[in-house]
Amino acid sequence: MELNLDDEFQTLLLRSSLPDNWETLGVTLNNSTFGGKLTMFTVTDGLFNEEGRRKDNNVNNEDAFFIEGRGR
Repeated sequence: MELNLDDEFQTLLLRSSLPDNWETLGVTLNNSTFGGKLTMFTVTDGLFNEEGRRKDNNVNNEDAFFIEGRGR
């Protein structure tokens, strides 16, 4: 069986599969659309840029919001 998904559907599917901690990227992508349509290039470029930014800033998705308890 061969299934061809058009570019717009693929981008929406990829965009909607992002985890919650990537929501800011999702909003940014939605606001950067040309003519109201996301393109696969826009989404993949945004994902690669965000991944690089997170690596450069040493963001660990699991530990980003962990606050170590301190005694008084």
